[in-house]
Amino acid sequence: MTKNDSLFSIIAIFFIGWALFIWWYENSVFNSVEKDLYQYGRYLEISLWDLNHEQAIQHLYLIGQTRSYQSLAVFDLDDSEFAKIDIDKDDSWVNQVLRSIHFINDQKIVQPIYHNGIPLGRIEAEWINDLIYTHLVVALLLALCTKIIHYYNSPLDQSP
Repeated sequence: MTKNDSLFSIIAIFFIGWALFIWWYENSVFNSVEKDLYQYGRYLEISLWDLNHEQAIQHLYLIGQTRSYQSLAVFDLDDSEFAKIDIDKDDSWVNQVLRSIHFINDQKIVQPIYHNGIPLGRIEAEWINDLIYTHLVVALLLALCTKIIHYYNSPLDQSP
């Protein structure tokens, strides 16, 4: 195996590993956000059952502080808005640039709300997917590991 073939193999392994990490991590975090939103719907079921708008708004503000949400809303079975909050996030110029090239985006997540098995409505969230920062850190780590492997596999110069 020549030096260029070895380097190409290492770079290919780097990109395959990074792509697999991105796929796994995106799915893992998205599933976690969906599960959390389902649990938040369970917190909101009593407010929706009792038609307590103020309590639902308070719960939504607390939920909004737990993750990166752009907005949260609760709808009843008639699809009428029961409670909604918009969360103001201070975006840095880096976030604005990453949003403009769609590396940071908003994803709509919807989960049903039940009370004793009876459907009451749904909770909708606009989740800010800003996982690009994690992906970049992992890319740097993998690049460092790739370079270490490349140096390890390269023959030592035997000249005196």
